[in-house]
Amino acid sequence: MEGGGSVTLPLQKKNNNLNFKSVCSQLQTKWGELEKGWEELEKGFHGWVSKQPWVVQAAAFTAPYLVQGVAAGLIYGSLAQSELANCFFPFQYFGSTRLLQVRNFSILRGTDGAMVCTLKKLRGGRDDTPARALAAFTSGYLFQMFTKTPPCGGPDAIMAGLILAVCHGLLYQVEQGSSQPPVKDTCFTRTRCMLLNLGFQNYENNFKKNLLTDDVLPLLNKSDLEEAGIPLGPTLQILNHIKREPDLLKKRES
Repeated sequence: MEGGGSVTLPLQKKNNNLNFKSVCSQLQTKWGELEKGWEELEKGFHGWVSKQPWVVQAAAFTAPYLVQGVAAGLIYGSLAQSELANCFFPFQYFGSTRLLQVRNFSILRGTDGAMVCTLKKLRGGRDDTPARALAAFTSGYLFQMFTKTPPCGGPDAIMAGLILAVCHGLLYQVEQGSSQPPVKDTCFTRTRCMLLNLGFQNYENNFKKNLLTDDVLPLLNKSDLEEAGIPLGPTLQILNHIKREPDLLKKRES
């Protein structure tokens, strides 16, 4: 009896570990599918917008910027009411009330979005750092004008525009540099989860180098993986894992 008990407990622990890994694998797979679905939805929306008249394109492109401006105005407007917050940063400089803050930041972000859309239209869809800098300068200039009563331009407005142009230009370059790899990595979400569960995450670069994406998984065979530089042992375990996945098996049969 004692010997039987000593054998049962480790097996139960092992099964619990396997169940936990299975749940994690399923959650990671579902998350990857959600990311792909959202990406396809976003592409479809942008494709639809690109076929619409310019007025519709401008409105669709500018709307998110306006929402950002309203949100920033509400936050800054709340902080402007706090004497403690104004000791660290002059929030009242952007407007003494929430309504003024919302108006001013809506002008800032809305103008930025409208200018970016207009420049893309005029330049045949081209969007780059100079265009973003020019849009930021325009929004900064108008923002500086309307934060004062009565509105006024001059050197202060030009300086505000130049500061925003430099900041937005640099930020756009950083975003462009950092946004490319994650977009490509979404094609390997399921592959990455599979390799992680099997303990073969060091072969992820082999899959990426040979463009063995998630869509290719059901089609893989022994020679494919060996050609990708994966040893025989991991190859057999990977193929066995693919055979045990019902949805991958259905794709393979179809």
